[in-house]
Amino acid sequence: MACQEEGVPAVEPHLELRDAGFFKYFDFFVDNVIAAFHGLGIELARPALQIVLPVGISFYTFQTLSYTIDVYLGNLKARRSLLDVRCS
Repeated sequence: MACQEEGVPAVEPHLELRDAGFFKYFDFFVDNVIAAFHGLGIELARPALQIVLPVGISFYTFQTLSYTIDVYLGNLKARRSLLDVRCS
């Protein structure tokens, strides 16, 4: 069980940053790929995600990342209640 617990802090930050990066930069990459293909004479339709993100998504991402790192380093005791985590 200890190996699984040690692996969680290594995976969790990657998931947090992956999700934030995807939602923040998806349009940027899609627009550039479409422009590159347009330069080659190939027309592509632009996909629409139709997802509205809250204004504080980056703040939330870095808060949860900070909490995970602090718990892993022993600077903060892990909370069992989500309310305790959000209020700390």
